[in-house]
Amino acid sequence: MSPRRLFWPLHPLYVLAPAAAVLLVALVGTGQMWSWPYLHWSLTDAQWHQHFRLAGPMAAAAATLWATRLNRSSHVWVQPYARRLGGAVIARHLGMLTAWYVGAYAVGMLPLTVLTALADPPGGPDLLVIASGLVAIAAATALGYAVGTVTGSTVAVPLVAVGAYLLDAVAVYGANAAAPYVPQLSYEPLLGESEPLTLALFRTVFFLTVATACAGTAAAFLRWNARGRRAPAGHAAIVAGCLMPAVIVGVIPAFAAAPATYVADPAPQRSCLTQRGIEYCVHAGHAARLDQLVAAFDPVLDRYGAKPAAFTKIWDQGLLPSHPMGGPTANGTLIAPLKADGSVDTVSSGLTATLLGFHSCSASGPDEDTFAVYRGLETYLRTGRSTDAFANMNESRVKQWIHNHRAQLEGCTLTDKDLPST
Repeated sequence: MSPRRLFWPLHPLYVLAPAAAVLLVALVGTGQMWSWPYLHWSLTDAQWHQHFRLAGPMAAAAATLWATRLNRSSHVWVQPYARRLGGAVIARHLGMLTAWYVGAYAVGMLPLTVLTALADPPGGPDLLVIASGLVAIAAATALGYAVGTVTGSTVAVPLVAVGAYLLDAVAVYGANAAAPYVPQLSYEPLLGESEPLTLALFRTVFFLTVATACAGTAAAFLRWNARGRRAPAGHAAIVAGCLMPAVIVGVIPAFAAAPATYVADPAPQRSCLTQRGIEYCVHAGHAARLDQLVAAFDPVLDRYGAKPAAFTKIWDQGLLPSHPMGGPTANGTLIAPLKADGSVDTVSSGLTATLLGFHSCSASGPDEDTFAVYRGLETYLRTGRSTDAFANMNESRVKQWIHNHRAQLEGCTLTDKDLPST
């Protein structure tokens, strides 16, 4: 069977080119993660819906374009005497487009999933979260096809693409409230976090309902037009009636509290050790990274030269995912992000800011006269180099200066009289 006959009435290029673009977007989007040494399942599962941000608009725009071309009233399959009028046409056209676009997206996501499996992290894949991403691509395809069928204008193509892309902004600014309705979520999970079963299930059902409603809208519209009924009021009634199931399903969360985007293990296992009086702990899934955590923070504390008063613990963010970073918690714990790419984010933990007492300063920060002192101390703690006000001092003298001025640092009360003598 020739490709043209297999794809009829769609031209093979018109199906395969967008599918190739969707595949490429998925591969490129996840490609940077292939070499990450600490992949975990909740992060990989999330990628199946997070990469909708480009793949979804592509699928929606392509489906819109070909619906405007395929479903013109002059084509034989939209005539009143056509044997496959309505649903059968949709099953053929939209079924083929959906199969190729969703299939291409799935193939693009498979390498990351296989690499995660080979890394053998705790747990396993969440098939419902993965399904929500695939069904979202199907919903975008069906929505684009329905818009193209109803409008019949190629002007709708860029509008659909932009609208689907703007869902990413809705996800970011809508946060938890938008989570049930948009394919991508506002952030990605940490080790120890997972998408709630109720949210993943609702998202999958909602996107499936949208896809079905859009397919029904396109089918009803084709039947209406084929019978010569082109009144705008009738068109509006068809669209509203077919989309009603999606509206009904969509309003369900409106009567409940905004769902949590991710939930954390309430009692995660941890691995700990103590160094210089500081307790370092990581999530059990990061047990192999405990020494890495110590190696990232201990040199800074060694240069500081004394046990900090503001904190006594440095913990992996996977143990306290809901706590804000940038400074110690109420029980004196700094939170350190251990990233899947193998890096440890000491900056986000607020280590140097805490050691230098920035949290005790006013909103305007240190006064201008002492800014060079803080800048020099920050550089010294971070790199070990003496600069600015400490340029002529060796490490032992800087440590001694810090020891003598700890009270002023912790209270953010340094003045120009405390400047180090040269």
